[in-house]
Amino acid sequence: MNYSLFIVCVLTSFSSMAQDCSKELLREIPGTWKAGVQGSIKNVNAADLVKEKSVLANIQKLISSNYHP
Repeated sequence: MNYSLFIVCVLTSFSSMAQDCSKELLREIPGTWKAGVQGSIKNVNAADLVKEKSVLANIQKLISSNYHP
């Protein structure tokens, strides 16, 4: 009985901490692009590494320029 009461209290506390979120509110708050993993540099020769970094930079620039949360 005590465990079920505890679980009910925990579940209701999670729902009470939820943030108000609507589509209108999301449109007002600007989003930011955060860079993720930049690729692996293990066992890659220098020429391929430069090419990989430039391709990843171009993809990231393309996505971040069109990213609108």
